[in-house]
Amino acid sequence: MSQRIARSSTIWLVTTLLLVSAPLFPVLPFAVIGTVIFCVFWRYRQLQGQCGEASTWLKVLLVVFCSISIYIEFKTLVGLAAGASVLVAACSMKLLELKAVRDTWIIMLLSFFIVVTGLLFSQSILMAGYLLVVLVVVVSAMAALHYQSGRKRLGFVFRRGAILSAQALPMMLILFLVVPRIPPLWSVPMPERDATTGVSDSMSPGDIARLSQSDKLAFRATFDGKVPPPEERYWRGIVMSHFDGRTWSQEDHDKLSVRQDITEDGLVRWYPTPSWYTIGEDTDPEYRYDIILEPTGQSWLFSLGPAWEPIVDAGVTRDYRLIPRNPVDFRMAYQLESHTRQANERDLPTWMAELNLRLPYDGDREARAYGEKLSKQFDGDPIKITNALLQQFRTQPFYYTLRPPLLGANTIDEFLFATRQGFCSHYAGAFVFVMRAAGIPARVVAGYQGGEYKPDDRVIQVRQFDAHAWAEIWVPESGWVRVDPTAAVSPERVREGLEEAVAGEGSFLSERPFSPVRFRHVDLLNKMRLSWEKLEYQWQRRVLGYHHNSQEALFRRLFGDRDMYQTLAIVLGGATALFLLVMSAVLLWPGRIKRTALEKLYDRFCRKMAKKGFERYPGEGPVAYGQRIAESAPELAEVAVTFTKYYASCQYGRGSENPSDTIKQLKVTLSSV
Repeated sequence: MSQRIARSSTIWLVTTLLLVSAPLFPVLPFAVIGTVIFCVFWRYRQLQGQCGEASTWLKVLLVVFCSISIYIEFKTLVGLAAGASVLVAACSMKLLELKAVRDTWIIMLLSFFIVVTGLLFSQSILMAGYLLVVLVVVVSAMAALHYQSGRKRLGFVFRRGAILSAQALPMMLILFLVVPRIPPLWSVPMPERDATTGVSDSMSPGDIARLSQSDKLAFRATFDGKVPPPEERYWRGIVMSHFDGRTWSQEDHDKLSVRQDITEDGLVRWYPTPSWYTIGEDTDPEYRYDIILEPTGQSWLFSLGPAWEPIVDAGVTRDYRLIPRNPVDFRMAYQLESHTRQANERDLPTWMAELNLRLPYDGDREARAYGEKLSKQFDGDPIKITNALLQQFRTQPFYYTLRPPLLGANTIDEFLFATRQGFCSHYAGAFVFVMRAAGIPARVVAGYQGGEYKPDDRVIQVRQFDAHAWAEIWVPESGWVRVDPTAAVSPERVREGLEEAVAGEGSFLSERPFSPVRFRHVDLLNKMRLSWEKLEYQWQRRVLGYHHNSQEALFRRLFGDRDMYQTLAIVLGGATALFLLVMSAVLLWPGRIKRTALEKLYDRFCRKMAKKGFERYPGEGPVAYGQRIAESAPELAEVAVTFTKYYASCQYGRGSENPSDTIKQLKVTLSSV
């Protein structure tokens, strides 16, 4: 194992290191990326003969430098991002002490771990395809090391790596389908720098307008049966009851009494019939759907109105927010049953009424006076006050825009009585403020509204630019009722989406001029976009969404109601037996090893010599074989020695620069026998 490493094998190793490390560059510290580049450059100069082996002090310096840099970046040397950084740094620094074949095997084995690490940060279909190709390259690098004693072309080595990888695919697919899907023993937190995506837990004027410039996917919802029309697609997420004069924010979970039940299996589920929740066993849900939520790093889920279906590791708060046990650091799939109408609660607790009537001590005096005026005018009737305020939005010169003017200290007054230009957050915040001033409990709800419907898959695809804010008011006998003041100013926003609502000012995704969503009117480009998104959806649902329930359903379709673990044992046992049978047949097949043209010529030579009484001994090399023939039969000496020496040189040494000429010359020599 101490033989010299061929130049071609070194090139394969360097290429492999760069390819497996590239997907991790966005999360690696700059020091680690610099170390990778430095080690590759150093090895390249070694191949050119421009520098010698790296000194011990240089290696120690790099180790200390990378360790300190990783710790400064992540405040730890363990964890997902820090561990990946350590792995990449160790693999790259191994290039500096590449002396024996054993060192190359260490790099290649580390490369397999780095390939898997890439999937922890991104599980997109593009990343999976890229890493599959990289996996073939790693296997090809192993083949290049195996063949380094001979002269094998790039295509031959890569083809051999592809064949070996393809042979492993059937077993990989079988294991993917049948290995039991069990929850992880621990969870790994994601880096904090990726912790916030999408709707935030607070809302100031202009916040959602900025989010509307993003075309990133928020989630996909697949419906079983009825699909909600556009005006019912209110995806509820955050409830904000606190207002400090400029920013709306949500109250603590503890203050809102998270309703959860720890069952015997340790999973968090909702109470079957909470005393304050009257929609349930006696009411059929309007919609049944599955949601695949993209990573947000936040602690809330989205639903169509009040949802009524237990979610693993989730609870529901007193204001109907869905709270997962852990932040959504990875793509999450869950099932829901919902009612688009609000829950008809039996009563409103005093503490909740006070919470949703609270206003800042001072400021926005005109809005306060306006609310008090409406309350006196309509005797505190919440429906009449709401209709009057919405009528004000419809008839007065209010405008819906993504480019609202900046507001000063009294944001509500300036918006209602001066600028009258705003986005959904302006209208929802002002509406709730006036309703509270009128003595009506009210709160702001943030989430998404609308979404692109794809009838082929019964999927609604919601993006970040669908972010929206609306209001909920308390109506005796009816409970919390949804009111969207934006719909009074811009009905197009609810019926047709944001693009149509702001078409006049041309502000839709103005900061992303090359977004594919902006070219929905171009038929060819739109078809390409839809096809790609459909492929992504199937990848997420069929592959990434393949969990315990999916596996159980698959086995039930294939094997009936047989016990799942008994089925797993049968399938795994059968797959193992089939694999061993196929491998035995392949290994024992006499013609499985293909002979090269050079080897076939040597076989012909051996057969001819055997006919003349000189059969080759087991384990006898070509040179020794030719020498024995020459000593026993002088008339065959020239042919035997010439042929065997030339064959040995071509097969085990450097050989000829032109293999075809070699074959011709050996054929001429052999024909003289």
